[in-house]
Amino acid sequence: MNAAVPPLGHATTWGCAAALTYLRAYAAPGFAVECPGIGEGRQAMTCINEPGICTNAQVIAIADACPAAYMNEASNSWVLTGQSVAPLDPYGSCP
Repeated sequence: MNAAVPPLGHATTWGCAAALTYLRAYAAPGFAVECPGIGEGRQAMTCINEPGICTNAQVIAIADACPAAYMNEASNSWVLTGQSVAPLDPYGSCP
């Protein structure tokens, strides 16, 4: 059973199922999503063609599937593709 999609910026559910549902709804198109993923020491990361990390790919990796992490990466995907001027990580960090 799929989780319902919360309104943009209002996720409250932890876990990869919730993260994947949210990211499919709100991340910029073209990103592969990994959950659990390797966040390179962070709760999550959005990567566009970084050698050795996501060479020739666009990836959102969720290491800690908490709401702030996956909401940040959905927003960051639009910023890093030049389609938004929002600040990076606008939802802060997870406790």
